[in-house]
Amino acid sequence: MRVPDTPDTAKSHEILFPRPSRGQRTVRSVCCLLSLLLLLLLAACSSSAGSQAHTPTGTAGTAAASGTPTATSDNGNGGNGGSSGPFTIYVGSSDGTVYAVDSAEGNKRWQIPVGGLANKPAVVSGIVYVATDAGHVAALGNGSSLWNVTPGGSFEGRPAVDNGLVFVGSDNGSLYALGAGDGSSKWSFATGGAISGSPATANGLVYTGSTDGYLYAVHESDGSLAWKVKLTTDVEFTSPGIANGVVYIGDDGGVLTAVNASNGNVLWTKQAAGSQIGGRPAVVNGLIYFTASNQTVYAVHASDGSPAWSFQTADGLLSTPNVSNGVVYVADPSTLYALNANNGQKIWQQHSSSGFASTGRSWPSIKNGSVFMGGSDGTLYAYDQNSGHVQWTFHAGSGLGSPQAA
Repeated sequence: MRVPDTPDTAKSHEILFPRPSRGQRTVRSVCCLLSLLLLLLLAACSSSAGSQAHTPTGTAGTAAASGTPTATSDNGNGGNGGSSGPFTIYVGSSDGTVYAVDSAEGNKRWQIPVGGLANKPAVVSGIVYVATDAGHVAALGNGSSLWNVTPGGSFEGRPAVDNGLVFVGSDNGSLYALGAGDGSSKWSFATGGAISGSPATANGLVYTGSTDGYLYAVHESDGSLAWKVKLTTDVEFTSPGIANGVVYIGDDGGVLTAVNASNGNVLWTKQAAGSQIGGRPAVVNGLIYFTASNQTVYAVHASDGSPAWSFQTADGLLSTPNVSNGVVYVADPSTLYALNANNGQKIWQQHSSSGFASTGRSWPSIKNGSVFMGGSDGTLYAYDQNSGHVQWTFHAGSGLGSPQAA
């Protein structure tokens, strides 16, 4: 039973445990409030740091992509950049089959017979368009053939796809326009010689060279002639390249010509190489990159064709250079080279004992840090873009053409 405090005991409690004054109580309350605010602030900082540490990868990637991009060539080869996820490499084989190969480990996704070697596939909106040396033009999608037609003659170049049309040049001298949806014939235009290169499109016109020595510009809509320009000699294994409203094309005599893409006016003509020019010129950052059969890769200024640098290869080549991140990737029949785009100095090279293409007309495709090349023995190579080290190989039935990564 508790005994109530008497005045004397209450007084003794006050002596042992003195009651704080009003000012002391105010100071103590303020200290408690400051301590509480400090704890809340520390908790907020900890939460913010945790959020930053777990920023999604996509956000970081978007921030990195907002920087100034590095120019790459638009030479119809494609595969310069894109998302970082898995993709597919498409390549034609001389056994008449087109293969689809996974980018991660080089495993086959599907294969479809098309009738002949599809030298250079083109991929647009997930559809693979090919033209073969046996005269077939086909569209492939999701592991199946969508259509396959034989317009006439045989084909060595890559199809060009624009405005719902597929354009192919034939050795019978005709340029064909087919419906991209069903392969139906829309029109044909006859040149005076064979077409062995790849057509190019821009601003409603399709451009092609011919062994009759002319560069042609034809209206995509109806196949009527817009203009034609006489070059110094035949155009055999080279294709037109287009940049900044100018068409650049080489010929069998080593002459490079720049033509106004709209009206066909010749801007300049230059004896740029010592022999036949091959492939499609790649135009990047004011320089034109191209190859010639005299074992040389050239870089000339787009303004006037004056030389910038040249690089000697081990063998003659008529292939298309592919330019990515300041590096020129190009192959002769046995070696793949990576060259500094500014001065032509070799960064690395990879030799293939079985060879790439005996004609020297096979070119690389580049995507997401890898360089892909087709071998004459049926081997598809994936090389590291920076070092040239082999990442994986895939073996098809027989010799391969130029791959397309998409």
